[in-house]
Amino acid sequence: MSKKTAVPFLALVKRLTAMVLLGLFSQAAHAACSADVSRGEQQIGFTFPSSLINAPRDAPIGTVLASVTTNSETRSGGAWCQQGRTTVTLSTPLTNVIAPTSAGTSGLDGVFILLNPNGSNSGLGFRIVNTRNNTSNITGSTTFTFGACRQPGTSAAGGSSYCWGVFTPLGKRLEIVKTANGGGAPRLSIGATLLTGQAEGIEYVSFNLLNSSLSVVPQTCTVTQPGAVNMGAVPSKTFSGVGSTSGWGPDFTIGVNCSGVAAKVFMVLSDAQNSANTTSTLPLSSSSTATGVGFQIQRKNGSGPIRFGPDSSLAGTTNQFFVFYSAGNATGPTSLVFAARYIQTDATIKPGTANGLATFTMSYQ
Repeated sequence: MSKKTAVPFLALVKRLTAMVLLGLFSQAAHAACSADVSRGEQQIGFTFPSSLINAPRDAPIGTVLASVTTNSETRSGGAWCQQGRTTVTLSTPLTNVIAPTSAGTSGLDGVFILLNPNGSNSGLGFRIVNTRNNTSNITGSTTFTFGACRQPGTSAAGGSSYCWGVFTPLGKRLEIVKTANGGGAPRLSIGATLLTGQAEGIEYVSFNLLNSSLSVVPQTCTVTQPGAVNMGAVPSKTFSGVGSTSGWGPDFTIGVNCSGVAAKVFMVLSDAQNSANTTSTLPLSSSSTATGVGFQIQRKNGSGPIRFGPDSSLAGTTNQFFVFYSAGNATGPTSLVFAARYIQTDATIKPGTANGLATFTMSYQ
């Protein structure tokens, strides 16, 4: 009678596991990728309708100042894989540029920051966005991965024989982005190659700016000063204690003409004697003989007194408030109407002249 040899279950599992792993390693070994430039390198071009970009002067950092979608292409290099996935490297040949460290469209994500000759931030940068998912594909000289397809000449189920990946020219948008306050306006020469893509060390695609140059022109509106506001005489018996107020005085108007300027218009009121004042009370100036009162200011039909802030046009300045949006097609000034009143600030009021001094700063975003 023949003798049967038992195979331990654990050993069998180990053998099966080893066979499965061997199969996976074998499959990955055939995931060879390559670039095809037999028909020339793929050239994707962007042309802005004008070489001048008009931008609100005080737009926040990260604002897209201008954008254009792909409007030219010459076919056509491509990358392809037999199986698996391939990694393509993207880089910029431009000098004096800082490559981004992350992709996306928020803030400066995916933005290549252009530098001045002295190495300072020029205030401008660019980003290429995939409009299909509205995110940047570009993270500088780092790498990313796209899905597999088949070698040229063979069929690919449900798709082309070429793996165009992110380099399909349709749905690409070039954005010019504000990267700093101030700075210059770098000029990109005609045919400037912004980015190139390489697969297996072979360059097969480039993104090109076809304008001869791009210059950003800061836009501002013209402002008409209101002049001195005469509050008239108010009896001290009007007030009943600290925090009590008089009625609102006469209206005064600030005119803002934004003809040709498309921007969100903001304003901040400042205490001319104390830039750190962020309350809603403007103290009396040193030329006053009265004591115990101050001033408050509100917009006509507003929700209450306006709080003061620093004398700055930067976006996000403390107590900066929105006043109106300009589409740029107005033919005359927009009137901003305000009014002021007295407020009791001390327990005792001394009658006399009461003067205050406030400034306002416009911000065009």
